[in-house]
Amino acid sequence: MTTAPNAEQRARWNGPSGTAWTEYAEHFERGYADYDAAYLAAVDARAEDLVLDVGSGPGALALRIATTARRVVGVDVSAPLVDLARRRAQAAGRDNAIFVAADAQVDPPDEGPFDVVVSHFGSMFFDDSVAAFTSLCRALRPGGRLVLLTWQGPERNPWQVEVLRALHPDQEAPIPPTDGPSPFGLSDAARVRSVLGAAGFVDVELEDLRAPHWSGADPDDAVRFTVTHNAAVLDGYDEAARRRALDRLRALFEAHHTRDGVLFDSATWLVRARRP
Repeated sequence: MTTAPNAEQRARWNGPSGTAWTEYAEHFERGYADYDAAYLAAVDARAEDLVLDVGSGPGALALRIATTARRVVGVDVSAPLVDLARRRAQAAGRDNAIFVAADAQVDPPDEGPFDVVVSHFGSMFFDDSVAAFTSLCRALRPGGRLVLLTWQGPERNPWQVEVLRALHPDQEAPIPPTDGPSPFGLSDAARVRSVLGAAGFVDVELEDLRAPHWSGADPDDAVRFTVTHNAAVLDGYDEAARRRALDRLRALFEAHHTRDGVLFDSATWLVRARRP
């Protein structure tokens, strides 16, 4: 039996992950906010640009891009997040931003060719990255630009790795892979260049960006958010194991508590490329 591309991701983002992201959209967005300025500057959307946003999620950055672009098409596999993005666009009066529930790897929008394809932490989860980016390259006009923001490796992102270790007090934490669909799926610079080159892109550049990752206003907020986002892990424990995990989480967040909230180091790649 053949499994459809990205079936696991579609199930995940139309299930618990999509629900958590919808409920805590502003929390997630605040966590990454220190990267927004550099990302938007790289996108540099112009008045004539048609922009495709891949993995557009709750739509906040797509809506910001729409303030300068001619039109933005946001694509995400998560129906709950697309619904939220549509509500936000309506509330903002942004009729030049539309959001579509679809898989950009196999069903890119036919509104193109696009001038710019962008993705803010949404391009690391494809089952077949070369196939996905080949599709996205074809969706661009000749000379069109690609701009991605992706996480660097686990060793440079303790905001995720240390939390995973705290959540698994009695076993080795399942650190997401760097060579498959995961938050770290495009963390290796050589792999990024190889994937994009094989997909048809040229002039691939990676810029090393570092910024604090905000995990909550205080330890209570960070614990509440993390428990909601990782309910499936904690629900699998007996009461004693659950208590150990929660105690470790609280201790971790207390150690990273500052006057600006609970902060961890983080690192990303700002990736630029173009279709020849």
